[in-house]
Amino acid sequence: MNVKKNFRKNLRKLMSERGFKSNAEFGEKVGMSPSKIQRLSNCANDDQTIDLGDAAKISVALNTTLGHMTGAVATEQLIERTKTMHTGIVGALGYLEKDLILRERRIKELKHDQKFIEEMLAAFFPLDAIEKKSE
Repeated sequence: MNVKKNFRKNLRKLMSERGFKSNAEFGEKVGMSPSKIQRLSNCANDDQTIDLGDAAKISVALNTTLGHMTGAVATEQLIERTKTMHTGIVGALGYLEKDLILRERRIKELKHDQKFIEEMLAAFFPLDAIEKKSE
């Protein structure tokens, strides 16, 4: 598939995914007429050129890149790697947050145990407790 055809196909797809119900609605967002949006998204017009400025406006309005719109392999790979990294980071954060909660709980338990044992030792060895307090 050529670059223009990819752009036109992705324009229709992304407009739909982003919730634009008509060419007029999307055209208003990017400052273009509905007929121009129709021409840019019509795959039958593959032989017609696409102005780079228009393509850039459209990709910004759709919150994507020209590379993604035109199906550039490197851009697609970068996007997929970024999504994979994001998934990994979210998973790691979840694991670490859960681990932190468990560690905090364990520290609280150990401090409770420490206090209990120190009170017991103080009951059996009051002189040691007095010496510890004076230090």
